[in-house]
Amino acid sequence: MADNILVEEVDPALVGDEFANDLMRAAYRGNVEEVEDIIANRRGQLRVRGGRVRIGRWVIRNGTALMIAAARGHTDCVRLLVEHEGGERNSDHEGWTALIFAARNGHRDCVKLLFENDRECRASGWTRLMYVAYIGDNDAVEDGVEDDPQVRRDCGGWTALMWAAHNGHSYCVKMLLDKEGGKQNNSGQTALMWAAHNGHPHCVELLLDKEGGEKNNNDQTALMWAAHNGHPHCVELLLEKEGGKQNNKGWTALMNAAHKGHRICVKLLVGSRHVELEKKDRARSLAQGNQRILQLLE
Repeated sequence: MADNILVEEVDPALVGDEFANDLMRAAYRGNVEEVEDIIANRRGQLRVRGGRVRIGRWVIRNGTALMIAAARGHTDCVRLLVEHEGGERNSDHEGWTALIFAARNGHRDCVKLLFENDRECRASGWTRLMYVAYIGDNDAVEDGVEDDPQVRRDCGGWTALMWAAHNGHSYCVKMLLDKEGGKQNNSGQTALMWAAHNGHPHCVELLLDKEGGEKNNNDQTALMWAAHNGHPHCVELLLEKEGGKQNNKGWTALMNAAHKGHRICVKLLVGSRHVELEKKDRARSLAQGNQRILQLLE
């Protein structure tokens, strides 16, 4: 599942981009003139699925040109393509839409355009509350919480609280916590995990009591995400409640921090009462010869 990638990231050297047609290649490059030309003169390339394209830490297989443009943040291409390809869902990534790809990659202008398209919005399962939580509109979130007592989920099982935590909007998190706290998305991820993953300590602090100690579908915790991505303030907050846990491959937060070379996180974790000698030895083997990390593990 897309949300569960932790230590086994895709090696860029092993993934060569394969475009199903010229439209997808133009969308990837953000070539507005070519996209316009293809829409006008080669309409058979629209709504085609195919190819394999690496964008960030994801590989989009069997996607559309709109998904690729959205994931890359090419707003003008998205504007051209959304009327033709809006509402399509990817066969990988739990049925993500172009809107979800744009949101996960932090392209707010693309998100706004896509949210305003009815087909795209329906396919994504996004509500207005999710959108305002994503952009951090405090007043609109406060109004939205009062207007709709139900917890709504998008196509990936995300709630408005998860999107607010993902983007570090602590006031929105505070407003949504009572209503939506304690929920998990389709991959078992919680709002706390997203706050830790992206390094938002204020959100972690707000969410810790209600969601601390949870594991996702691969038995990963918020602490593991914080350690893996090098967020020491989040590690400090999470350590007491989540220290010593292992994922389904036997990895601990310390192993992740050592493997990625996050020295401050290693220093915090190695001094914890949760660290066992055996796990310390494994962390040494994962440090990949990083002497500064190895010194901390002595």
